[in-house]
This record gives sequence, C-alpha cells and structure tokens, in this order.
Amino acid sequence: MNNFITSIRISLQSMVSNKSRTLLTVLGIAIGIASVIIVYSAGEGIRGLLVDQLQSFGTDIIQTEVRVPTNKKGSSGETDSAMAIASSVQVTSMTLKDVEDVKKLSNISGGYGAILSQEKVSYGNEARKAFIFGVSADYAQIDRTEIALGNFFSDEDDKALAQVVVLGSKMKDKLFGD
Repeated sequence: MNNFITSIRISLQSMVSNKSRTLLTVLGIAIGIASVIIVYSAGEGIRGLLVDQLQSFGTDIIQTEVRVPTNKKGSSGETDSAMAIASSVQVTSMTLKDVEDVKKLSNISGGYGAILSQEKVSYGNEARKAFIFGVSADYAQIDRTEIALGNFFSDEDDKALAQVVVLGSKMKDKLFGD
C-alpha cells in the first residue's frame, strides 16, 4: 500500500513540474476519445440510413434493373441503364411474363415493371418537360400511392395497352390549371 501512495505522489509531482507535457498529454487523450466517438457516431448514422432505406422497401421487395448492351464506351462501361429501352432498344432478356413468374414465388408478395424517361408533355398551349415513370398496374399496391382525384389505372388497362396516365398534382396544375 505504501508503494502505491508513493507512486501517486511522484506522478503528481511530475505532472505539476511539467505542466506543458501534462497539458499536451491530456489534450492528446481528449482528441483521441473525441475521434473514436465521432467515427463510431458516423458509422452508426450511416448504418441507420442504410437500414431505414432497406426497411422502406420491405423485406419482400426486390428491384431488378435491366441493363442494355450498347456500342458506346464510357464511364458506365459496356451497359446503359433503362434509358436505352426508352430509346427504342429492343430488350428480350426480361418481359412482363418474367415479372409474373417472379411474383409466383412464395416469398415475393408483388412486383411491377417500370421504365424511366424524361419527355415533353403538352396540352393546349401549355408544354412542360416531365419525368415519366412508366409502370405496370401493380405499382400502386406496392408503392402505396395516394390518388387525390380519379383512380390509378387497372390491370385490364395495362393488359389492353390503354392510353391512360396518372399525373402528379404539380403537373396537373401546370397543364390544366384548376
């Protein structure tokens, strides 16, 4: 016990006589602890973001994106995204029948086909650029889309290739007013 008290007394005398070294040591320890806390917090924040995004889809939803081979070489390599489909590239690797087959799996509750594009839309004298999200009828059940006025198109509309559209409220106001 006597050795322990002597060690403490010598340590305290050394800290008092070397104030700058003591200050730098304490500062180093504080910076080290703060760094560990910041790195841990950032990791937990990113983990939380990823988990939230995965949970927003649900555990029974898969997203499959068709990649179309192109002749262009660029930063994306040898494939282009679904935009190539909108540019009249014929893709035979995945069809709506394939989506229906995937939906038959026991651990899959639903599915839909989609294509993205940006086009000019017009009505009367009004014309706007619009983001087009072409989907099959099952989209409304999976995404839980709320329709303010009217209704979402049906599976019959989808299979009959009916010319129907669901407009966002901003686009409706810009093209049709009240």
